[in-house]
Amino acid sequence: MHRFVLNEGSLEISYYTKFVFIDNFISILFDVSILTLLAYVLTLGRMKLTLVVVFVLTWLWSFANVIYARFFSQYLTLNVVSNASNLMDSFFVDYIPLAFGASDMVLLFTMIACVILLKTNKKNEDKLSFGFLVCAPFVLAFLYLSLHGIRYLLVPATHYKDSFLGYVESKNGFGNYNFAPNVWNFELGFFRCQLPLYLGRPEVIDLTEEDKRQIETFVKYIGKTLDKPVERKNLIFILVESYWASSSGLTFSGGQEVTPFLNSLRSDSSVYFNEKVKANIGNCMSFDGQFIYMSGLLPMQSESTLSYLNGVELCGLGSLMKLYANKETRMVLPTAPSVWNQTDMCRKYGIEELKSSLDFNSKSFLCDEELFKFAKQEDEKAKSPFFSVVLTLTMHSPYEVGAPKDYDFSFPAGYSSGYCNYLKRCKYLDEQIESYFKYLKESGLYDESVIVIASDHLPLYDWTGDEKAFPEYMPLYIVNSGLDLSKAYDGEINQVDVYPTILDMFGIESEWRGIGKSIFSDDYSNVVNDSAYIVSEKIIRGRYFNKD
Repeated sequence: MHRFVLNEGSLEISYYTKFVFIDNFISILFDVSILTLLAYVLTLGRMKLTLVVVFVLTWLWSFANVIYARFFSQYLTLNVVSNASNLMDSFFVDYIPLAFGASDMVLLFTMIACVILLKTNKKNEDKLSFGFLVCAPFVLAFLYLSLHGIRYLLVPATHYKDSFLGYVESKNGFGNYNFAPNVWNFELGFFRCQLPLYLGRPEVIDLTEEDKRQIETFVKYIGKTLDKPVERKNLIFILVESYWASSSGLTFSGGQEVTPFLNSLRSDSSVYFNEKVKANIGNCMSFDGQFIYMSGLLPMQSESTLSYLNGVELCGLGSLMKLYANKETRMVLPTAPSVWNQTDMCRKYGIEELKSSLDFNSKSFLCDEELFKFAKQEDEKAKSPFFSVVLTLTMHSPYEVGAPKDYDFSFPAGYSSGYCNYLKRCKYLDEQIESYFKYLKESGLYDESVIVIASDHLPLYDWTGDEKAFPEYMPLYIVNSGLDLSKAYDGEINQVDVYPTILDMFGIESEWRGIGKSIFSDDYSNVVNDSAYIVSEKIIRGRYFNKD
């Protein structure tokens, strides 16, 4: 499990310490020792049964982590396990056989090794049991003290705020698993990392006066409102799964374009196109992308933002859009509403109507063709002006297979097979968006709508070809705004800047304009740094928007 995360490059490299491998080795022994001791007690000292229990649990946990990490490049957490039913759709299950490679044969070898160990002569079992019972507490104490002793002796005391949870203080005084969840799982292991976070976190923090002053600098910021904002138009927000800007504009031999329709948009002077959007997600990937656009907040880096939002109110984009001509608000999902706890999240965002695959009478998640067909049906029934969010799915990893339709491209020899399959899915998405735009124009909704096309996050995959050198940016399209785009900033921006940009476009006045900055600001600058993440997390943990 740990070997996979290390080999796949999923660790946040900049947060390595020089003791990361020593930490990992000791933490593995620490986890296994605790698990063995617990199993020994529960099995009343029957050592062989203890070994079976320990092996089955560790083997299943490793198996699940390898599968999950190949989809999401993250360790599996207990928060995800508690929502495991969301991962049982055929969209994910069908890919499980493809998620394994030759290197994963180690799981088979460990199973064989376990069987051999269980064949050991039974007459030695009592001695082994007694020896383990006597030695286990001492082994645990030694491992724990060794781990922390190394840090105290060799690392400056100002760097580590040492505790059982392994909280770390970074240079700016903020940390504890933040910004580097994979490194912390790798270094601390399960019992010292995930379990305390799952069981021991405070539900609500009390904001100090200093915290409130720090938050006020964002909450009380009044962004620039355009002199002539958009007037009484619909807002259609197409949130594309795993959209990498590098795929936009690609042309191969014979004039083959991967995304010809989206290319036509990027070359249209009336369309705002930016191919340098930085992802601001945390460890909840797709949910975080949606959360950023709909709340104007940055996601928590220390744990799953979704798992912490129970009882937390937000200043959602849907709520603010209703201030603009009393818009109808809805979201169209390709999944069941239980995925990402979408029913409750829509309420927090101020989105009144949620349409899912269940409303489409589908027993499985929707491909993009079905999704946009569903969106058209909902648009036909809507009263203008409305706010609609459409979430796509087909471009989700893994990329061992291509798109629902096959395409014949002359890809460069240096592209990996995974990237070629990804580009085929981009082509498929392009066709579905083109079809949707055609419907909007034929129905007359196009002239009445502003259309935003954005990405939730970059594709999660172990790229092995020339594509590894491509810049890690996402694209942003703003179509049919009718605004003077010469004033819009077109350099590197952040995901979190989209929220205040939409408020500016529609002339919505609100004290809360998000952590980011509108692209229409006269003095645009990148405000996303560690301090911005800290403020955002304090707003969430302190339930800043909850009404007393």
